[in-house]
Amino acid sequence: IFSQIFFLDQRMASGGLETELRKFLFQPDVQETLRKEQEHKLERAAKRRERQIGLELDRCDLPTKRLLHSIWNTPPVLSLLNALLSQGLEYGPTFQERLYHPRVREVLQRMCDAAKEGRDMGQLQEEWILRMVAARQEEEREVESRKACRQLDSRTLQQFVNAASACKTNGNEFFRKKKWEEALQSYSSGVDILAPVSPNPADKAVFDELYYALLRNQAAAALH
Repeated sequence: IFSQIFFLDQRMASGGLETELRKFLFQPDVQETLRKEQEHKLERAAKRRERQIGLELDRCDLPTKRLLHSIWNTPPVLSLLNALLSQGLEYGPTFQERLYHPRVREVLQRMCDAAKEGRDMGQLQEEWILRMVAARQEEEREVESRKACRQLDSRTLQQFVNAASACKTNGNEFFRKKKWEEALQSYSSGVDILAPVSPNPADKAVFDELYYALLRNQAAAALH
């Protein structure tokens, strides 16, 4: 069928057989073949994305693997992970950093709890879609707000970085002692210090490394 479509297409390009091609394409057996081919393409694409998600999850930390071990390939969770995989910088520059975002972790934890209790995760999936829309709008506002901020010179920025680093160090110490609430408060304080800051391009790499490390640690502490 596809060779016939190519043949008719070539004839149409050379001599104009649009009516003949349209008539051929609307034959029931041709429509069925095209439908099946489209389904196969979608299935192959879904399998590729599922493999890619599996590889990304292999790179995650142990708490994340434990959280997602039994639910990651269920349709609602796969839908969420697919969205994270193609989301650009909405929740961070990499899949792992998007996965560690507190909003994402909260929904995943609730999905995990629902699966353990035998409850339907469909409602949570719908809630996640609404959250995505709201989060995107919020992220856009935050981006505009950060752009409006005065970009700090390196010396001033270092003061913010030092304060946030101290929060991270304190949080790590609390985390090591299994004082989860205190660790979460320390990490959250560090995030709050850096959130309104707009670094110069020369300092952005150092700034982003600390900022996203605080977000990851914040999410890890929130899970306990």
